[in-house]
Amino acid sequence: MKYHTLHINDSGSIEQCDEKIINGQKTLVCRLYNDKEFNSINDILFSYDYVMNKKAFDLFEKSNIIPYDLTPVIVKKVNVDMGLFKFYKSLNYRQVKLKTSENMLCYNWINFDESEILILRDEKIEGKLESHENLLKLIQENRNISSKITDIYSLDIKEREKKERTKDLKNIHFKSNRIVFNKRFDSSIDLFQIPLYSWGTYISDRFKQLLLKNNISDLNFASSNVELNELWKPHYPNIEFE
Repeated sequence: MKYHTLHINDSGSIEQCDEKIINGQKTLVCRLYNDKEFNSINDILFSYDYVMNKKAFDLFEKSNIIPYDLTPVIVKKVNVDMGLFKFYKSLNYRQVKLKTSENMLCYNWINFDESEILILRDEKIEGKLESHENLLKLIQENRNISSKITDIYSLDIKEREKKERTKDLKNIHFKSNRIVFNKRFDSSIDLFQIPLYSWGTYISDRFKQLLLKNNISDLNFASSNVELNELWKPHYPNIEFE
């Protein structure tokens, strides 16, 4: 069983999106960068969510991915640039936005004993995360600390001295080095995310091969963080299976 992280290259990048109602339906009107380096009309465009043409969407629709919201998108690319006057070419795309609530099932897949998800306080390792519930409690603690720091800094200097010193309030951070999925992992799923634990979108090897076979343009894949740029490595844990 093998999964990869999916990476959309920025050779076709959306610069700006506006939400409009067209024919009674919410529609995104997006503009590509007017820069040769970033305005390729790729099958999947570089943006916050997955903005894709019909060719790519047909492959997503055939695959077993977690539930998503679908929004029509009009992509505009500068066709003629006359300085102050620009004439645009419009293309029909659609936005696939994975439903965050549906990602929650992945938390039941994680073997926290075997995984390496570290708790850091003031950048010092405090221990390993024991469960997803443990993470939620620490997130709430972090919110309380942030609120307390804000309250202290809203006081004048003399009043502040009477309060707890802010240097004793340490924000909590998490670092996922390795995530081990247990036997409850649903290997029929072709695409999923692990919110809070990773920035990645994970796709099955069969889905990767389908995208490659159909020549979906300008994608990259990584099966371990060794293959990632140094900038991204801390945010993409290695994935293993029991």
